Amino acid sequence: MWLARMASLLVGAWGVGPFENDAAADWLAELSVAIPTTLQMTLLPVVAIEPEAYLEEPDASAAVAVAEIVAAMRGHAGSAVLEAPEILKWVRDHSDWLDAELVRQAIAAVNRIQLSSELRDLWSDSPELDVWAAHLDDLVLRLRV
Repeated sequence: MWLARMASLLVGAWGVGPFENDAAADWLAELSVAIPTTLQMTLLPVVAIEPEAYLEEPDASAAVAVAEIVAAMRGHAGSAVLEAPEILKWVRDHSDWLDAELVRQAIAAVNRIQLSSELRDLWSDSPELDVWAAHLDDLVLRLRV
């Protein structure tokens, strides 16, 4: 339990869900003023980073939140979106922003985060690692369908 609390403190997380951390919450706070390129610009630092470069937690956490929104835009919302009426409304109102490139970037971002990132490193020190990893696996599946 101590390790889980330490990991939560390190990543500013209160759960393993895509919106349950400080970086995602900060990103979501700006969602109402998003423009069509906002989603892609949030994913770009994650998908454009060199494979050997260190992907920091805030960029990774924000990208996971965006990927969750992209999955919802595809009609495959996870429980985090379904339980947040304001996000679900935003998704419905902006689903015309969805295109194949955005989906490709979201999948690539989640894959990169799973493979090598500060976020993964932080969760690897927690007994919640398997739960966090399962959430990301489910997210990739929902992005692909």
